[in-house]
Amino acid sequence: GGAKGFFGGLAVALPAMYYANKRYPYYRSLPPSIKALGVVTFVVPSFVISAERAGRLFQRQQWTPRQEARAESEWDNLSLGQKVVDFTARHQYSVIAGCWALGITGAFATIMRDPRSLISKQVVQARMWSQGFTIGITIAA
Repeated sequence: GGAKGFFGGLAVALPAMYYANKRYPYYRSLPPSIKALGVVTFVVPSFVISAERAGRLFQRQQWTPRQEARAESEWDNLSLGQKVVDFTARHQYSVIAGCWALGITGAFATIMRDPRSLISKQVVQARMWSQGFTIGITIAA
């Protein structure tokens, strides 16, 4: 899975680099280390994502129906509070990202009510409130 993503990333990044090198003089003037960074920033994430997907597929293939039935019956026996705790434990980063989005939206909506304040100041304040909220959620997690 990882090799597939690695070579797929190279198959996209190297022709793009070659095209940019032929087409844009500014790109030609860049040092080779920056050009390599452009390739690496495309290849490495495609490698990691592909390897992660292959690993998850392998885990799903190893999961037997009996294990699935047992897990489902355990889930059905949990209370609502236990289900919430279990869900947030399994999807921790999604919950944190959602809280950040909710925090910045709420902070921006609240701070934008002040008509005398500059927009740039309001954006910074909303970002700071959202960061504080997200740090609090992260510590609580």
